[in-house]
Amino acid sequence: MFASNSGAVLAVLLAGLRWQYATAIITCPRPGTGPSTPIPAGSTVSIYKARDDQVCVLSRITSLIEENGESQTFLAPAGRSYNGRNWERTAGPYASTIEFTCGSNGCVVTLPELEDPSTQKFVLTTYTHTATPKEEVSRFLQQVTFGPTRSEINAWDTSKPLDFGKWTKDQMNLNPTLHRAYFRERANARVTFLYDSSIAPGDKPCDKYSRWKTYAFAWEESRASHSFQLSKPNNSTKWFLITDQFGHPRTEVPQATWSPYLKAGQWFQFCYAAEEAGGVMAVKVAGNCVQIESGNPLIQFHESLPRKLISLPDDVMMTVVDNSESHGSELILGEAIQSAVCDTLPTGGGIPVHALTSDNTTWYMHDPRVVLLDNTVEKPSEDGGGSNTLGRDTVCSNVPRTFVNTDTCVMSSDTATCAPSANLDVSITMNDATLKDFYKMARRYIYVLNMTEPMGTPCVPGSKSRWLKLSTTTCTTTITDTATATTITNLINANSDRNPYIKDISFPLTGGGTCLTSTPKGVTVKIGTTCWKHVHNDQNNIYDFTKWVDMHQVRQYNFCCKVNLWNCD
Repeated sequence: MFASNSGAVLAVLLAGLRWQYATAIITCPRPGTGPSTPIPAGSTVSIYKARDDQVCVLSRITSLIEENGESQTFLAPAGRSYNGRNWERTAGPYASTIEFTCGSNGCVVTLPELEDPSTQKFVLTTYTHTATPKEEVSRFLQQVTFGPTRSEINAWDTSKPLDFGKWTKDQMNLNPTLHRAYFRERANARVTFLYDSSIAPGDKPCDKYSRWKTYAFAWEESRASHSFQLSKPNNSTKWFLITDQFGHPRTEVPQATWSPYLKAGQWFQFCYAAEEAGGVMAVKVAGNCVQIESGNPLIQFHESLPRKLISLPDDVMMTVVDNSESHGSELILGEAIQSAVCDTLPTGGGIPVHALTSDNTTWYMHDPRVVLLDNTVEKPSEDGGGSNTLGRDTVCSNVPRTFVNTDTCVMSSDTATCAPSANLDVSITMNDATLKDFYKMARRYIYVLNMTEPMGTPCVPGSKSRWLKLSTTTCTTTITDTATATTITNLINANSDRNPYIKDISFPLTGGGTCLTSTPKGVTVKIGTTCWKHVHNDQNNIYDFTKWVDMHQVRQYNFCCKVNLWNCD
């Protein structure tokens, strides 16, 4: 309802909020009384906040009369206030257009115009609800977990005050259940391309839980642009043999169903193939995708044999995997196959491996899957994956040190420790471009110190002094004592550091020439055509400040300039 517009009330409201430009001051209706009087569209109004334990909703109501005479009402929320909180926008058609300006008592809002004022109006509706202890538990668990179960909700003792803080602390003291570990225990990813064993090590065909299939082609072979060829095995008049681009037999298909599309000796590629026997499949003919009516062919051999074949024992256990998706075309081996032939079979899918049941009725082809190494806190991979490197310098299973493994993280000592095979003795020029690359590639904040003042005289016996090569053509020796200048010159010339721009020298405790302690800091000495200047002992030192930056949550630019670092561009 509209509130009184008396001067006394308005004076109180003005003390907490600038309502002077509102055309009306509105309070939310009592709970259960239905929507308020319609609020004029396009007007600027002031609305009180909802009371405690109540929620007040600003909505657009659309009322329509159907052809059968029945009325339909549709609500579109525009804003809400609850428990005395400020009004706020809600998801809906006005989420980005409506704006609330709030003070201590209420909020001002300008309502948008309505598209059809005859059927639409803005109203306020108030609701109230007191949650039961069990509902509070449910709401809390929905906020802090991935979703509670009924047993988790019922496990709370709701006869006592709910101590959500204790629950949170108890959770923090539990051993973490890690998504990565959960995924690895259940992952069974296919080797990406059948003939690319450099992606990752593949499983062995005879191992328990190895995967098999009854269809000949996978969808990813079309993506990999693999090529295949038809031929007539033993001059057969009934069957075509399909071999891959490396000459490995894949399956035989009836000539009657394939000859309308391809001829003997013809090469082809796949456009797509559904992964089940008889699944929708198309081949590329003269640049066009032509669907093979018989679909993804069943693996079978009549006139020839595959290159790698294992005869399955009578008691072999093959279990269908996800029958609703594969329709019996994908299977998993229940027990390892004990056969001398297993040692001769390739791993990882380099060469197709076929199997035939003992009754000579059903053919399978090995569907190689990625083998994940055990590399856990309890059972770390001693070589870091070094013995499994395939097709590249290194395929490491090592992981960074984290809060989970910090107490158990150790250096690999195995002779096959995972490491790049290339020579690690390389030279890196630390210049502006290199330091920026550290950030671009590794998101590390690497900085060079630019210390503006040297640290006292360079002539303290037994102490180090740093000298920086200047890029200047005009240089004079500013050391007035000739013997001191000669001593420093000799020490710089004797320095064997490979850095051509910086020389660190130490004046000997005894002997070794003369170096007056009255020599001022920041002096220069000319040696041949090169000018060397005494600088701070840490000048041009390079440090990784990433942890400091993260700790203080400062931007790169502000950080480097505050501590007087180089490269503040």
